[in-house]
Amino acid sequence: MVAPHPRGWGATILPVPRWSTFRLPYRSTFPLPFTEGWVGEEAFAISVYSALKYNNNFKQGITAAVNHSGDSDSTGAITGNILGAWMGCSSIPDNWVEKVEFREVITQVADDLFTGFKEGHEWSGRYPVY
Repeated sequence: MVAPHPRGWGATILPVPRWSTFRLPYRSTFPLPFTEGWVGEEAFAISVYSALKYNNNFKQGITAAVNHSGDSDSTGAITGNILGAWMGCSSIPDNWVEKVEFREVITQVADDLFTGFKEGHEWSGRYPVY
């Protein structure tokens, strides 16, 4: 169970364990028989399925999300966002993180978005407004 975020964002994370009991109304194996992920709701369906099936293993979840003949880059990105929000950055394999370009900048922006706006020279120097 995930603890609620002090700013209330936990409300968007807490329902996920309840989703993990979701069952399709028919027997299915991945990839889902009705979708290849070429439109938003199909990509989201593949991503939710992959994230729920492999909710404790980031690498397996992403691998499942991208190994189909459809829009695999989109389903991988969506699944990565779901699992990353659910499991945290530490769940991403180190050798994957090391290959991300500008990861320090991305981490700084993510941290700043998490903490929120702060008055001061450091913030205005990092994000100048013209």
